Amino acid sequence: MMGNRIKLLLIMACAGIAVGLLFAAPDACRAEVGPREGYRIGIYATGLPFIEKTPNGRYIGAELELWQEIARRSGFSYHYREMHSITETLQALAGDELDFALATMTITSKRSRLVVFSFPYFVSGQAILVNAKEMAPISVLLEVLCSPAIIEAFLALLLLILVYGHILWLAERGKNPLINKRYFPGVFEAMWCAFAIKSTIGFGDVVPHKWTARVIAVPIWLSGILIASVISAQLISAFVADRIKPEYTISNYRDLRDKKVAVVEESTGMIAVADIGVKDLVHVMSTDEGYRKLLDHEADAFVFDYPHLAYETEKLKAAGHRVMIAGMPFTQEFYAIPMSTRLAAREPGLMGEINAAILQMHDDKYIDRWRQKWISVLAR
Repeated sequence: MMGNRIKLLLIMACAGIAVGLLFAAPDACRAEVGPREGYRIGIYATGLPFIEKTPNGRYIGAELELWQEIARRSGFSYHYREMHSITETLQALAGDELDFALATMTITSKRSRLVVFSFPYFVSGQAILVNAKEMAPISVLLEVLCSPAIIEAFLALLLLILVYGHILWLAERGKNPLINKRYFPGVFEAMWCAFAIKSTIGFGDVVPHKWTARVIAVPIWLSGILIASVISAQLISAFVADRIKPEYTISNYRDLRDKKVAVVEESTGMIAVADIGVKDLVHVMSTDEGYRKLLDHEADAFVFDYPHLAYETEKLKAAGHRVMIAGMPFTQEFYAIPMSTRLAAREPGLMGEINAAILQMHDDKYIDRWRQKWISVLAR
């Protein structure tokens, strides 16, 4: 009986020691299992197409869907923590308050000292959003008629009429009663015939009689159709698109130097405009604030990532605002998923798993389908 009690006491003592050792284990050991039960993911809604918070509190977007697929393939769980700025997100990652972040974050050398980045999943660039105004139709017409493309088309038309007119005169003189044998006015009559053919009007008052001249009429007619198409295309595109012009003289990033430019704090847009010499910066903490500053004319332009501006431009136009993207993206940037450096130290193979999942998603064409769903709409 006494022996059984001693055995029971020994078992209880061993169990107590085991429990004590378990709770006394260092954090680094427990972290190997802990995060697999739920990594801490900071989420900053920069707007569609990558991340947006819906009115009912749900998150949607391309980067969110990409992360969910990475987590599914890598086999770990997670929970979200809402962030309110890029600065807050970076600070939380650097302070080990977050494990990862979904913030449409661009790889930079400065950020790489604070976090560990995955392989890039998208290439983007900074663009310029400006307020716009509608031009009067007559102003658009005059501007288009004075454009280099239209002037070159008219000059080509005159040159071809001159050349083909001489060819027709040589082929028809003395054989066509409507074309004088003498150089003047015969060449002008032949040029009129070339113009009638080229313009596809075909008045019928002067027409080729000889087969040689009729054969020459074919390239005259074809070149006329080509030049007329160029002129028509320029006019149509002008009245469809060029009626909307920037309120200020901003057509590319060089025009920003003497303008008031809104930028998101700590964003790559802020870095880009500072690099080109913009002095008057309007710092905002979110994209929504940046759009408001622009629409309220507290800024002449808002610089941010092109995909976001492209999506928001369509929404703003639908709401009745006159805005437009000026020029093309003027930087090249790589989006990636940032990870806490402390988590990388605790689990050195974790980023390798994520990168392997991204590569596998390229191989099995998941990324292609993902781009088609979320990004290809920007080309519409």
